[in-house]
Amino acid sequence: MTESGRKACPDLTTKFEIMPEIVKSFKKIPTVWENFQAMPPLYQRVRIDNIHRVKSKPELFNSHLQKLIEASVKGEMIGDWHDFGRLICY
Repeated sequence: MTESGRKACPDLTTKFEIMPEIVKSFKKIPTVWENFQAMPPLYQRVRIDNIHRVKSKPELFNSHLQKLIEASVKGEMIGDWHDFGRLICY
């Protein structure tokens, strides 16, 4: 990755807050939270940000959250969070 690419990526050393209602939904099924926590930090931030961004639209918020929970229960990662493989090691 180039230096300009690194600058565009989030600082993974800063504390990342997850909305309490999201954490509560994840923890309803213990394996969901465990699986999600085992995934790469960048993946967690990208997926959670995808949900945070639509918090003002309840239907979309719940849809994104449910999709992530369904994937997490299976231990699957969804979406292009890694920019087609370029960010896997970030």
